[in-house]
Amino acid sequence: VCFLLGKPETDEEIPLWDSEIEWQYELTKEQPLELTLPSDDIEVEILDGQGDYNHLSYTTRGRTLTFRIDSYNGLDTTCRVRIRSQRIYTELSLVLKNIG
Repeated sequence: VCFLLGKPETDEEIPLWDSEIEWQYELTKEQPLELTLPSDDIEVEILDGQGDYNHLSYTTRGRTLTFRIDSYNGLDTTCRVRIRSQRIYTELSLVLKNIG
């Protein structure tokens, strides 16, 4: 038996490898970032960019992956994450922009 994970060929299934998603965030409002993936078989790893005050968390419900900021220092920052959905995986940057 052979099992091979692959990187996405197009951004129709899952964000492309090394892509960036801009997440505009206001300190006074909770503004989660939601991604719909092709399967409910999802794994997420937060790689870096947490800093001292940027605490990123996530939940999954069905095919929806939701990121939240638990505490935020108000500075623009970038968090790298790895996402796997079924046999496809990607690494991307969540670029957090303070709009408040």
